[in-house]
Amino acid sequence: MIGSTRFQDDNNNTLMLIQYELYWTLLPFLYQHTKSRYLHAARYIGVSTELSKRILHIEKFDHRVLQDAHDKVAAYFRYQFPDKLGQIIIPAAIPDCVNLTPEEAVKEFLKREWCKFWYEEVRDLSMEPTIARATLTAIAYQNTEEGYEAEGLLLELLHDRYGKDWDYRAESARDVKRNKRENNMYVPRVPDFYER
Repeated sequence: MIGSTRFQDDNNNTLMLIQYELYWTLLPFLYQHTKSRYLHAARYIGVSTELSKRILHIEKFDHRVLQDAHDKVAAYFRYQFPDKLGQIIIPAAIPDCVNLTPEEAVKEFLKREWCKFWYEEVRDLSMEPTIARATLTAIAYQNTEEGYEAEGLLLELLHDRYGKDWDYRAESARDVKRNKRENNMYVPRVPDFYER
């Protein structure tokens, strides 16, 4: 995860740190769950596709392939639920948190909310055929031209799902992918949210 602000008032550093710390734990689920659903569907209808053959034995992948997708979902979570996440948390009101300090309880609450959202959202994303195929194609063809195209498509589909207006990194993400394909070191400037 690239820990950076994505929208105006994206300043919940506690939540951003929690998302950063859980990145390695949560990211594989995006691939594993989508892969499982896709292979189950292929077996159910009795077909074997080029994609199903390629992903069948892939257990490890370059995390950067899905990093932008993860970061978009993480940013959307921070953007979508600012009021809920800004509430005062009483440790006794959270199951299994009675003995925690208020600060620890807040962190535990945010961690649980983020994980719950991530798992539910990935399940929903895997139900969208185009998103599922883009995710799996990005992994199956990782670090190749076809894989980069799938990464770009996945990010565009997530922009369509969550919107672009609030995310000032939406446009620059495409430029970074384009430059990555061209082996160019130029990274476009992300506008400061005060300029908006």
